[in-house]
Amino acid sequence: MLVSNIENYKVMKLIKGLNKIFLVLTVTVLASCGDQLTELNVNPKGVDPETVQPNLLVATVISQTAAPYLSANYEGKFAGVMNYVQKSGWGSDLNKYQWSGTSSWSGYYDNLRNAKLLYQRAEAEGMEFQMGLAIVIRAFNFAYI
Repeated sequence: MLVSNIENYKVMKLIKGLNKIFLVLTVTVLASCGDQLTELNVNPKGVDPETVQPNLLVATVISQTAAPYLSANYEGKFAGVMNYVQKSGWGSDLNKYQWSGTSSWSGYYDNLRNAKLLYQRAEAEGMEFQMGLAIVIRAFNFAYI
């Protein structure tokens, strides 16, 4: 019985030692990662906001402004006054373009941030037309929100 207790004690001591070694190795590995995760999260094909050409932002800002507005008008209550809408011959549904997608508040605010970036970059480049466009798009988005 005494030999069994001594062997159990040695095994438990070995397990505790292995747990400590595992803990030290885990902390060492996690601490050695340093800033590598933020380096991995950089899109190598992305455009730097500090150097983006304002003309490249124009299409994004206009399409992001128009998409939810069109979606609400083609699928929502205002669908009847839009361009292509007809009553279905087989029921009471409307036959219309399916501009599907869900919108949330974040999309509107993302577009406001993009329009602000467009204005800042256009101002830095001296592009007055793009500055005016950014002001109009921001006003429209604020009104829509």
